Amino acid sequence: MVTPGSGITLKFISGRYVGGDFPLAEGRPVVVGRTGELDMVLSDDLVSRRHARFLLQGGQLHVEDLGSTNGVFVNGQRVKQATLSLGDRVLIGASILRVTERQGGAVDDAASRQRMEALGAAVATGTMQGRLDDVPLPDLLQLLQTSKKTGVLTLSSGGQVAKVLLRKGRVAYAVVGERHEVGPQKSLGRLLGWSSGTFELHAGEPPAVPNELAQPTEALLADTLRLQAEFKRLEAQLPPPKALLLLSLPLEAPLRALTPDELDVLQLALNHRSLGSMLEKTQRADAEVAVLLTGLIQRGYLRAAA
Repeated sequence: MVTPGSGITLKFISGRYVGGDFPLAEGRPVVVGRTGELDMVLSDDLVSRRHARFLLQGGQLHVEDLGSTNGVFVNGQRVKQATLSLGDRVLIGASILRVTERQGGAVDDAASRQRMEALGAAVATGTMQGRLDDVPLPDLLQLLQTSKKTGVLTLSSGGQVAKVLLRKGRVAYAVVGERHEVGPQKSLGRLLGWSSGTFELHAGEPPAVPNELAQPTEALLADTLRLQAEFKRLEAQLPPPKALLLLSLPLEAPLRALTPDELDVLQLALNHRSLGSMLEKTQRADAEVAVLLTGLIQRGYLRAAA
């Protein structure tokens, strides 16, 4: 619910109109679609001729699906109608709009339409784009899953570029740079830590890749976030990421007492010499490496250089 008397704007945080906004006036419905005579015209093949209607009335903002083909989604959930609150995100076609407060001034429908048309004309492609500062990646992936988008999502942050392949909304693969050896789920975990940067979705069938992920996106995100939380819990027991890892000599603990998984992590430590390098050179989950490495140190197989 929004506060009665407060100004409300629908701010485009993704899509060809990103950066634009559409102020709403109390009691005045705004119909969204592709047809030119509507209040908010979105030139997007995923938008129906008459797609949705917004109405700010009595301090409440409502959205209604007008029988569109591709639906209206609020915070990742498809709705027929819903009451919106400040901060809610609404997906229509390839555009994500966020409900925000408007700072004073009368609503000018003609001026709003002109701004939208100018923004739409400035973007030649129908790609979906925006900023991670506005749409956190977990929220974006859930929105894309619910709306069953297919394509390649390109992310850029701090000089790094990553790609996420989507098949009907399901995350099929993820890679940061060209570091395929990290594995798609671990790469996705790295990306979930990106809090700023840009994203752009190019629609179309993504290329086939080995080791595609099979989990539904919601389950994949939950599993990845669980593993990250587990690693965070163990972090205080681990050596610093760049600390040199050495074999304890003389080695008194018997190697035959180690399990195959422990031997693999011991070999990983001897080959790559630091926790940071180990985590980037194996597809094992960071939390699994942390548990096994902690055990090897506590049992006297490895030590961190002073």
